[in-house]
Amino acid sequence: MNRRMLLVILLIFSILKADEIHEKLSKLKFLAEDNYPPITFTNQKGLPDGLAVEVTKVVFKKLNLNNKIYMMPWARAYNMLLKKKNIVLFSVSRTAQRDKLFQWVGPIYSMKSSIYVRSDSNIKINSLEDAKKLKKIGTYRDSFNEQYLKKLGFNNLEAVTNNELNIKKLMNGRRAYSPEMLSLFRTWGEVVDYAYTGAGTDIAYIVDLIEKLGVPTL
Repeated sequence: MNRRMLLVILLIFSILKADEIHEKLSKLKFLAEDNYPPITFTNQKGLPDGLAVEVTKVVFKKLNLNNKIYMMPWARAYNMLLKKKNIVLFSVSRTAQRDKLFQWVGPIYSMKSSIYVRSDSNIKINSLEDAKKLKKIGTYRDSFNEQYLKKLGFNNLEAVTNNELNIKKLMNGRRAYSPEMLSLFRTWGEVVDYAYTGAGTDIAYIVDLIEKLGVPTL
């Protein structure tokens, strides 16, 4: 077999292999949380939107994919990721607890979580041990911060499937609140600045609520 024939065979094999990979990628079902601005959310037109959605669309374009993005509540999407095949969920916070469960692509962004209490509650939190003594801490079901606090032995967690409920219960004085969505920034000032730009209007209502309550954080 001469060198030219070998190159032709290798080229044909590469094309066939690429087609096979593309076919497998086309069968993947992409999921995203429907209410996690500014990362992923359903916009006013009913379409997937957010930072992670835009990154995923760029990947689609580079790979010539036309996969649909399905928007749904976090707990449902995470459960599907755990139990079904050919599922892609974005974005998922990577933790030691989750690391071996999935194949990872990224990262897209980094973040940290905080515990918020009402400024008029007289609650003082200087450590996670102090937080364990709180009557209730509102968390987002199956979120990384809920999983982390459970691993640390917290037994005062009360999970919801909609983060807005945690804000409302915090306003009513019923619990502390452990959010992720407002912790993408280094300071509260950065959150406020972002919220009142065109890109951040989806979180502005939450910022308004917390501004009225005060924002002492752990």
